[in-house]
Parts: sequence; structure tokens; C-alpha cells
Amino acid sequence: MATRFDPSASLPSAPARGIALAGVVLIVLFLTILSASLLPARLLDAAWQLRVGGVLSNA
Repeated sequence: MATRFDPSASLPSAPARGIALAGVVLIVLFLTILSASLLPARLLDAAWQLRVGGVLSNA
């Protein structure tokens, strides 16, 4: 007995799409905050290093 392919069975449900969207938004928000704290990069400045470390540990 042959089974038919149901294309709607492979689509994610509405809650799964919402959770995926929330995950993408949170990742983009984290990267935005991180990039804002990294610029301008002063690698040998102790205050800059502490600020970046604080952002990484708090985020």
C-alpha cells in the first residue's frame, strides 16, 4: 500500500515558529549589545576589558 506525501506534515507548527523567531531576536539583541560594547576596541585598556567582561557575564 503506497502512502501519499503530506507537505503540511513537514511544516513547523505555529508555536515552534514563534519560539524560533524569539530565539533569533534574542541572538540578534545579544550581538548588538556585544558589538556596542566592543567598539571602539582598546585591547590594552583595563576599563575596556572590564566593560566587555561585564557585558559578556551579564548577557
